[in-house]
This record gives sequence, structure tokens and C-alpha cells, in this order.
Amino acid sequence: MYRFALLIVAVTLLSGSVSQAASYEKRTGPIVDPILDTGGDVHPYSGSNLESGAYLSGADLSDANLNGASLTGADLFGANLSHANLIGADLKGADLTGANLANADLASATLTGANLHQALLPSAMLSLPVVNGAVVS
Repeated sequence: MYRFALLIVAVTLLSGSVSQAASYEKRTGPIVDPILDTGGDVHPYSGSNLESGAYLSGADLSDANLNGASLTGADLFGANLSHANLIGADLKGADLTGANLANADLASATLTGANLHQALLPSAMLSLPVVNGAVVS
């Protein structure tokens, strides 16, 4: 009985320390779990939510519903954010170098200090974004 109790405690402790893969909701409703990279493999980011400072370099977040998301200082280098809903998102200081933002909705998004070098922006909706100090080239 003692060994069985120790086994239960050990399994409980281990399962609580294993990090869960992050997920997100698409604009059309389904949940993407886990987040994949642009090559279709599981992305190494883990956590319960996307958050400030998140490492999402090369992540495929196409069609993601990130309305009002706080992604300050996030690493989104080469990420696919095409068709993403980023309305009101806080992307201050985020690295969006080479990111695909085609058809993304960035209305009222904060891009202060964000790096958009070589980002793809065809048909992106940029009505009233806050872009003070953003690097765009």
C-alpha cells in the first residue's frame, strides 16, 4: 500500500511539472492545439496562453484570433500571421522580422518599437495602428 501511495504521489508531481503545449483559437472558431511551426512540426513554445515575451519564431499562427493579445516584446521572427485578427493587439517591441502579415487585421494595434523589417504586408489592414518608432523596411 505504501509503494502504491508513493507511486500516485510521484505521478501527480511529474504530471504537474510537464509543460503543456500552447494553443490558440482560429478566427473561424476551431482550436489549434498544439501550435505548429511553418514547416508543420510542433512548435517548441509551451504555456497556457500566448503572452508578452513569447518565443514564437517561425510559428504558424495563420488565421489566429489574437484580438487584444498582449505580445509585447514577443519573438515572431518569420512567423505566419496571415489572415490573423490582431485588432487592438499590443505588439510593442515585438520582432516581426520577415513575418507574413498578408491580409492580417492590425486595426488599432500598438506597434511602437516593433521590428517589421522584411515583413510581408500585402492587403494587411493597418487602420489607426500605433507605430511610433516601429522599424519598417
